[in-house]
Amino acid sequence: MPQPPETFTLADLLTWLEAASGCVVNFEDLTGVTLEVPLLRLPEKWHCHHGPYCEFAKLQGNQPRCSAAKVRSLKKAEKLRASFESVCPQGIWDWVCPVVFEDAVVGVWFLGSLRVSALRPLGGKTYNGPAIPAVTPERKAQLRDYGQLLCETVRLMLGHWVAAGHRLAKHKPSDFYRDAVLTFIRNRYHEDVRLSDLAAQLHVHPNYLGQMIRKRCGASFRDLLADLRIEKAKVLLRVGSHTVTEAAYACGFNDSNYFSTVFRKRTGTTPRAWAGKSRLAAQ
Repeated sequence: MPQPPETFTLADLLTWLEAASGCVVNFEDLTGVTLEVPLLRLPEKWHCHHGPYCEFAKLQGNQPRCSAAKVRSLKKAEKLRASFESVCPQGIWDWVCPVVFEDAVVGVWFLGSLRVSALRPLGGKTYNGPAIPAVTPERKAQLRDYGQLLCETVRLMLGHWVAAGHRLAKHKPSDFYRDAVLTFIRNRYHEDVRLSDLAAQLHVHPNYLGQMIRKRCGASFRDLLADLRIEKAKVLLRVGSHTVTEAAYACGFNDSNYFSTVFRKRTGTTPRAWAGKSRLAAQ
């Protein structure tokens, strides 16, 4: 039987919680604490809904609906400052837990990705992935406890960090904004996101944030996002696991024609032609 590590990270804790509950956990950082506080840094998969049915739904072009549902939950969490149940348009249940520290909601935990009923086909396709556990009273009670544990864990980590002489600065150094935008687009490139979303998360004006991004990254938010989306799409097209339309949806484009336009502008060829040449070169 494997022995537990002598020390463990927040990512280890999330791995154990997911294994014990059969649910999916993710953290929405509303203030940049995962960039400022080393103990709170997480691999990118825990910054977005990574449940298999959620991934299936996004491949069918549901990113805008998924993103809109998440925004509604985040606004509710900031307003209530208390945990609550949420069901997305695709029938997926989450327990939503805001983390309050120094009288501010610094982030929100989502625990769940459980089904409330039978999963329906999307875009004319039937979900054939791993089984999605159903919501039960027992699971709800378990996730309430786990949500409370995670919120208290973050508060304890932040309290320890502040007690050590640090502080959550309102005015960040320019390098912070460079790291923030690169982390944001890496974690959220597959969603329908804009500069204003990151600005709201960091509590700064979009114009100021745009200036800082150009200064530190040498490109606009829009160009950085498009470049990463195209690079991610190339991977999917190269391995042949997705059609052009599916690759577009998987990488955050809401329209396959627009995706092809952006792809051609940046590569000089169409996605279909690029995929064919890439696979031929690999043979």
